[in-house]
Amino acid sequence: MSKQVLSIEQMKYLQELGLDTDCSTFFVNVAHPNKHIFNYAAYDDLIEYYLDYFPAFTLQDILDLLPEEILKGERIYQLVIERTEGRYFISYYWCDNLLVSIDNELLIDAAYNMLCWCIENGYVETSGLDKLDGSKKEKEQ
Repeated sequence: MSKQVLSIEQMKYLQELGLDTDCSTFFVNVAHPNKHIFNYAAYDDLIEYYLDYFPAFTLQDILDLLPEEILKGERIYQLVIERTEGRYFISYYWCDNLLVSIDNELLIDAAYNMLCWCIENGYVETSGLDKLDGSKKEKEQ
């Protein structure tokens, strides 16, 4: 079975970056990280068994957070997702110009790394954005 949600460490890093992770519907039992509860509301009667749980984003959660386009200077870079030779590439392109490309064997990890890059470079707003180095969007240029 392929990876369905981000790891606890990945979620903690997103929280450190200031991203609101409370909107996720997936929870991981910290005591048993290989067990997942899908749709918390549907399992409300079981939550007492899972005393320690943690929000975990799915691939769809991450894709929803990634900007469809990034404005840098006078160029608008479009989000592109490709699969080549067993690797997933998530990139931002303007015509033939590449702003950034991140690849991984797992699409969810490539998307996570791109989300981190977007947050760290100020392209996704978070409550902790002002804490990041170089955190201002280049839209102002």
